[in-house]
Amino acid sequence: MAARTSASVGVAVTITILGVLSLGLFVTTLIFYGNMTRAQTEQRALVADMESLVTGNERNHETVRQVIDAARAERVSAVTYLIRSWRETMQAASGDEAMTVAQLKDRLASYEDGGTALLAMVQTRDDRIGSLTRQLDEAEAARARAQQYADQVASSMADIEGDFQEQATSLAGEVGDHSQQVLGHSQRIEQTARRWQADVDQLTNTFTAERNELEDRLGELRQQNLSLQDKVNRLSGEGAADGIRPLPEEALADGQINTVNVAAREVILSIGRKDKVVLGMTFAVYDDQTSIRPVEGTDLYRPGKADVEVIRVEENYSVARILRQSAGNPIVRGDVVANAVYDPKKVYKVVVFGQFDVNRDGYATDFEREDLEGYIRSWGGIVVDDVAGDTDFIILGQKPTLPPPPGINAQRVDIETYTAIQRTIQRYDELLRIGQDTSIPILNENRLRTLIGDYAD
Repeated sequence: MAARTSASVGVAVTITILGVLSLGLFVTTLIFYGNMTRAQTEQRALVADMESLVTGNERNHETVRQVIDAARAERVSAVTYLIRSWRETMQAASGDEAMTVAQLKDRLASYEDGGTALLAMVQTRDDRIGSLTRQLDEAEAARARAQQYADQVASSMADIEGDFQEQATSLAGEVGDHSQQVLGHSQRIEQTARRWQADVDQLTNTFTAERNELEDRLGELRQQNLSLQDKVNRLSGEGAADGIRPLPEEALADGQINTVNVAAREVILSIGRKDKVVLGMTFAVYDDQTSIRPVEGTDLYRPGKADVEVIRVEENYSVARILRQSAGNPIVRGDVVANAVYDPKKVYKVVVFGQFDVNRDGYATDFEREDLEGYIRSWGGIVVDDVAGDTDFIILGQKPTLPPPPGINAQRVDIETYTAIQRTIQRYDELLRIGQDTSIPILNENRLRTLIGDYAD
């Protein structure tokens, strides 16, 4: 009974030990399987990383094999070898190891031969340097030849100077002889001058007596003139309406059409450089001088039958192109041309004020007034700032518009702007009043364009 009990215990222990061993083996198997799975995952990740750097096909490429062999020879990784090679290449190509390929391409593209390879660019530059060096050598040789020629010329000049000195010495003797002759002539001239002076004194005395007589006669005539002037003043009002009045200065003709080239749309004017005609000057064309008159009942001038612009100036004539002409009234030989601010025999003085639209963009500005003043000066006119006794015209542009007065809290710049515009308007009105009071012709931009041949259709 005791023997069976001992055997049962041994079997139980054995079974227990086997169970524990089986459990340990199972646990060990689980741990090993887990480690194996993790290792496989890591292996796949490493393979994926390796594939991102170089694929299996690329590993067999000759260039890749050379990189790997070179890296092994230097005991570094292929990536480290490539990075170092990259930096060395960039340092050698651009001087900056941190430069990228795109930056290097942009830098190369900025050069004249940027579309070619770097070594080809270097070779091209070397060829150009060689060519320039050869040209420099040729230039230096030419300079040496020129210097030799200059030395020869200097030697010739020295010989010529010696000959000249000899001739000068010879001429000095001749001059001495002539001086004696001149001295004799001077003495004779002095004698003649004394005789003439006596004659002049006699004539002066005679002139003085006649002048005194004429001054007395002039006093009498002045008294008669005052009397006649009083009669003229009384009669001037009676015949003013029927009197013949001369044309105003702005309506005078300046020249005429000598030739008309219909095919080329050009004309030849009778005035040229001697008449102070300049390139770009424009003229209005009329049938005759009497046509240059204001429209009846207004102060507006009719535009000419045509407008022309000077394109070539000769001494006695000029060539002009036709800018505009009336379809039913063509330009013919003998027509007259006029420009209000041009006169070859007189320099017009004009006052220019206001805003102008010289470029015809629909906006009148103060700046374009300067352009108009430049045209007037180029045509021989003088632009003055104020009206004086010798002012010929007042040219007024558009009158500035006065904005609403600035409020109490307005900025200083707004107040100053308002004040400046106000002063400009006052000056505009003042010039208009002065022109009306003194009968100085006042031309607005449209009248001026009409009278200088720059009339807008």
